[in-house]
Amino acid sequence: MTPARLAPALLVAVAALAPARPDAPKPAAPAAADAVLTGFVRAHCVSCHGPDQQKGKLRLDTLAPAADAWKDVLDRVESGDMPPKDAKARPTAEEVARVTRLLRDRLRVAASDLAFPGKGNLVDHDALFGKPTTAPTATPARLWRVSPFAYRGRMHGLVGQPIPGEDEKIDAKKQLVVLPFGLSTDPGFRDYAFRYTVTGSETEQLVLNAKAVLEYVLRRQPRYAPPKALVTVAEGTAAPTDAQLRAAVGHLFDHVLLRDPTADEADRYAKFLASAVAKFGNRKGLVHGLTPVLLHPEAVFRMELGAGKPDEHGRVMLAPVEAALAVSYALTDARPDPALVAAARSGKLATPADVRREVTRLLDDPKTPKPRVLRFFREYFGYPAAADLFKDDPVIKAADIGSQYRPHALVEDTDRLVEWVLAKDRDVLRELLTTDRSFVGHNDLEQWNRFKTKREADAKAAGVAPATHPYGGKKNKLNEHYNLPAEKWSADGMPFTLPKEQRAGVLTQPAWLIAHSTNDGNHAIHRGKWVRERLLGGSIPDTPVTVEAKLPDEPEHTLRHRMRVTREAYCWACHQKMDPLGLPFEQFDHFGRHRTTELGKPVDTSGEVVGGGDPALDGPVTDAVSMVRKLAASERVAQVFVRHAFRYWLGRNETPADAPTLQAAYAAYRDGGGSMKALVAALLTSDAFLYRTTK
Repeated sequence: MTPARLAPALLVAVAALAPARPDAPKPAAPAAADAVLTGFVRAHCVSCHGPDQQKGKLRLDTLAPAADAWKDVLDRVESGDMPPKDAKARPTAEEVARVTRLLRDRLRVAASDLAFPGKGNLVDHDALFGKPTTAPTATPARLWRVSPFAYRGRMHGLVGQPIPGEDEKIDAKKQLVVLPFGLSTDPGFRDYAFRYTVTGSETEQLVLNAKAVLEYVLRRQPRYAPPKALVTVAEGTAAPTDAQLRAAVGHLFDHVLLRDPTADEADRYAKFLASAVAKFGNRKGLVHGLTPVLLHPEAVFRMELGAGKPDEHGRVMLAPVEAALAVSYALTDARPDPALVAAARSGKLATPADVRREVTRLLDDPKTPKPRVLRFFREYFGYPAAADLFKDDPVIKAADIGSQYRPHALVEDTDRLVEWVLAKDRDVLRELLTTDRSFVGHNDLEQWNRFKTKREADAKAAGVAPATHPYGGKKNKLNEHYNLPAEKWSADGMPFTLPKEQRAGVLTQPAWLIAHSTNDGNHAIHRGKWVRERLLGGSIPDTPVTVEAKLPDEPEHTLRHRMRVTREAYCWACHQKMDPLGLPFEQFDHFGRHRTTELGKPVDTSGEVVGGGDPALDGPVTDAVSMVRKLAASERVAQVFVRHAFRYWLGRNETPADAPTLQAAYAAYRDGGGSMKALVAALLTSDAFLYRTTK
């Protein structure tokens, strides 16, 4: 088959294999795609998958593969596996982006297997950071369901209520809205754009929430007067006029969707509101009639379609309101603040420079809560899982950890450590991986200080010295998780300095160690997997269904000894990437306490970094503390960290086409002295964040 005939046939063959999808974007015209696909297949595919040889039993020149095979081609091109690294000519990031976009159009593929959070590392690191590039890039247009946090923030913002914290316990009788949907419980980043829809049961709760919010908006309170446009209808004694109905609809559109209704929307919503008022009366009718506005797709989804004339690369920038919402939801769980809304409405959010101005303002404003920054580190490190890991009473008693085992308090300690490092904003990743400082019982401080006067008075009356710390009794031994003697704890001593040979950052915090443990012991495999994936940027295949992943039940032996079964040839191919990275953490027990012995014998904390992606990283390590400090100094580890930040703030995995964004973000982080603000600002003003592809 000649190259001239190859491209049209390729388009027809792939299109014929694709299942129909009504909402799919129209594929590019064959004439526009011919040169791209023909050239790519001829230059990069046919030599290995053509008439002379068919690697992997795949032949592309005859266009015979089934749809699944073309899907595999798409995945491998996206990941950087194809063409192979040793190919004479590798495609540029822009070529890969164009070809994968065209294949995705033909196959009607919304998200490949590589799109799931756990598959991000399959994209070759060198393809992202190897060759400097400034090629233009973008993100496909998308509808992104708002997170439960953002939904709650939008509803609370509508009525001026404070937004509860992520872990704050809310009185069910007092809460304004019930969260209608959640996020995946998978480890890692959970809020990915393609993963969520809205089901029927969720819609029912959305309706109930909308009515509750509208009822709340209409309440007259000492420091709050309901909006005039709504009161005019709700408290009127006669049927509202058409102008009054339209004013009510317009008010809610403005406050919920940050825009005016179109002429058609104004007509339809006003007509529906009029019928509801006629049926239920003014006040109840207003609530029923305006509920659909709070169910509008723009109230539940982030519309990131872009607007305007496409540039020479087929990209459009987010519309001003889209950009305002994207920036606000990237940093906060609230609707855009007044300054951001004003910028969007006045035409001052129309360029990347405009967006940078607003991003910088929000990042520098200490009065603007930015919970999503802390949440990034919570999901990146995974330490909040400590609060959900079950450890039964006999295990706690055997460990002599005290009758009040409080993992939530340990999680809060690590939260405070992260925030302490972020406040300095220097060498953030390295500090988080190496600091010997730690908060210990931070959530006890308020209560301890509150009762200081009473405590001293009671002690004086009893003729005894007042207690100097809260951890002397048998019920509460929180300090022991940190190997901190009770007498060393003081209310004004935080963060404490712990022994350097015992602690080095978040990975030696009790919360992280517990989160990556089991009910009654350490989990070296999970800890090693975390290091491999989150610091080294490696990937571990899923456990085969034919393998029973279970260690021998031998409580008389150490974990290292019981893990001997993972060295069998069939298992070691994968376990060699994890076990030597996880076993150094045996210097801690499964409650996060540093130890030197295990079962009466000196604990073995040796390990090794193998295939770290940087030869300088490879080699034996003596324990977890030395290993983590070694990794923290690596440029590769910092680049992998940037890759994870990209996934979190972009809501998708990186592809080779995102190399320019990742390189620029890493440069901003590095040149900014390890500044998290610089990294986030670079991501939120990147082409990948601001531009959408139109084809």
